[in-house]
Amino acid sequence: RRVTDGGLIPVLSHCTGLKSLNLHGCLCVGAATLMHLAKETSPNTSPASGLEFLDLGGCIRVTNASLMQLAQQCRSLQSLSLYSCTNATDLAVMSFAMGCRSLTSLNLSGCCHISDECIIQLANAPLSPLRSINLFACIAITDTALMS
Repeated sequence: RRVTDGGLIPVLSHCTGLKSLNLHGCLCVGAATLMHLAKETSPNTSPASGLEFLDLGGCIRVTNASLMQLAQQCRSLQSLSLYSCTNATDLAVMSFAMGCRSLTSLNLSGCCHISDECIIQLANAPLSPLRSINLFACIAITDTALMS
């Protein structure tokens, strides 16, 4: 048996004040869970609004659109792992970088659609507190991004 959106969403509905969520390796968790986390329950508040740590490593069913939607609600996020989230693109990563002003750690290992342009934008972002970035197996990134 595997953890799915159908099983996780009801649990998350009762988790108010959630600070940390580790879904690493939950292969059957996808866009529906992220959209639920991003859904506003009251003005400017969602189940994700207090998240500080989020690990989506290996959640291969999350979509770029659901990541972008979630990024708008995770203003307190400090650590994000998108390890092997193969649908994640530059747009999703930049949505988190721009919306999550406390983000200090970003794991993009195995994200095959992250490009040089994204890394260059991250490096040049004003007042970014980003201190750690993991680019292992990001096959679209070249020396160009690393030297900028």
